[in-house]
Amino acid sequence: MDFSPNTDAQTKFPDQPQSVWARFYVPEIHDVHPAMDDRLDALAAFFPVKARAAIAYLAVPHWAGDAPIDAAFASRVKAFGGVIVLHGLNHRRGPSALHRLVHGHDDRREFAGLDAGEAAMRIERGLIHLGETFGERPRWFCAPGWRQEPELADILRRAGFDGFQLMDRLVLRDGGEIALPAVNFDVGERAFWHALARPPRAAQIRRLLERGAPFRLTLHPGDLDHPATWRQARDLMKRLDIEGWRAVSLDEAVTLWRTLNSVGQAGSKSPSSL
Repeated sequence: MDFSPNTDAQTKFPDQPQSVWARFYVPEIHDVHPAMDDRLDALAAFFPVKARAAIAYLAVPHWAGDAPIDAAFASRVKAFGGVIVLHGLNHRRGPSALHRLVHGHDDRREFAGLDAGEAAMRIERGLIHLGETFGERPRWFCAPGWRQEPELADILRRAGFDGFQLMDRLVLRDGGEIALPAVNFDVGERAFWHALARPPRAAQIRRLLERGAPFRLTLHPGDLDHPATWRQARDLMKRLDIEGWRAVSLDEAVTLWRTLNSVGQAGSKSPSSL
């Protein structure tokens, strides 16, 4: 499977503006782990109260190997409502001097280049850990940095996941692919990259809003450290609220897609197996 941006999967919208496959977003909070402290509250408060039950919390069982999620933290996350997504095991590929120089931290793309055996072990460990702490196993997966190898799709299917997330789409257990791009504000810790990323992100946001195109609004704890980037995110949220965009969960988005795809109203791509 090709995980590069997929122009063939661009969502096609009906001419009728009242279509339910339009003007919605999936709220997401990535890198959820105990070491984020009060940032969890700040990121959850970013979204309107009416949107919080739809938030996907992308939880990392053992952040960097030294911040394991425990029952107390899991209870705190569950109190917000929303859906738990497995987001790797430790969100760490390994030490990298170049990555630290360029991005300000080690390489966090945990599943990039990972062999199938190691990937399967990490998936199972993550499922067990979150199942024990949250009381149920996650049904969705997202690889850190949206980077994973093709064979991971079959591993996730065998592990019982309903689907997984890539940067530009969702891939379902039954092979369906849903064009649902992420609006992402995380480009590392260097101010240079944040300044460079804001104009193309603004163009992406403008295109999505002009078309009424559904998307995923993804936040990371580090977004709070960059005022101009955070302001861009807040401006987007204000506009969504003013214009009446609605928040839906991952499962709700899939339900809408399944309903409308049969009559050609939702974006889709030729099936590929999960």
